[in-house]
Amino acid sequence: MGWRRCRKPTNPRQSSWTTWWGQARILGRGQAITPAQEARLAVSTSRMQEALRAVHRREPNWKPTPQACETVDGLIRANEAIAREATLRALQRRLTRTGVGPYAKEWVAAPATNRRLNRTEQAEVDRIGRTYGCHWCGIKTPGTPRDHFIGDHQVPRSIGKPSRIYPHCWWCKISQGGLLSKGRY
Repeated sequence: MGWRRCRKPTNPRQSSWTTWWGQARILGRGQAITPAQEARLAVSTSRMQEALRAVHRREPNWKPTPQACETVDGLIRANEAIAREATLRALQRRLTRTGVGPYAKEWVAAPATNRRLNRTEQAEVDRIGRTYGCHWCGIKTPGTPRDHFIGDHQVPRSIGKPSRIYPHCWWCKISQGGLLSKGRY
């Protein structure tokens, strides 16, 4: 396996981590790396590089949030975090109605598990929607048969773990949802 770089170093001849023959050198310290870790590291690095290339095609000067890593597993998690961030940014650049909209004022914390909103959470999404409107278009009527706003996950569940839910009207939901659920981004 060849030499790879975790983040762009200040000096191009130095890298913050490298692997060679079962050894990983992270922040100047040598660490043993198992074949399974080496495979996971190779996969996470290639996914990160692919996501970064997708962003740089549309926004050449974009840089991900710097990640600190001290272990091989931490390096794999850092690569995965950069890949998620870059994928989301590329999606936001490609699809105009993704991400947090201009009318977003309040949100509901997303459930820790992948479940539907309960009645209190849905009531809170409806209250925010009736007060401030859809986070994308600002309309204060949801357009659904039961008159409930749709919870828009940020980040979308198809990309990563959502942390916030914003009110979404029916019309904005159908303009965004199909592309994300089919993976056409």
